[in-house]
Amino acid sequence: MTKLAITLDHLLKQAAQRGQPVQRSLGHGLQVRAAVNPRRLCLWRTEGVWEPGEASEREGRTCAKALGWGSYRLTWSKSGRYLTVEEEGGLL
Repeated sequence: MTKLAITLDHLLKQAAQRGQPVQRSLGHGLQVRAAVNPRRLCLWRTEGVWEPGEASEREGRTCAKALGWGSYRLTWSKSGRYLTVEEEGGLL
């Protein structure tokens, strides 16, 4: 497991235990808020470029893949400030 995977998994477990979202800086200005029901991450930057587009979405995909999410959805907030990465249930 990578350091990113361990960190994100820990945040999701904390959110489940507390029953509320948990927030943390991943470094270099990238912020993440983890929540459950459904399992999702909300990403934004306090430093550097952050806008809807390939570069920012790549960070969302990297987080989803680190968690082993085979199926997920990327959604931008209306303001374009936040990117939500939500795990989608697969077919059984």
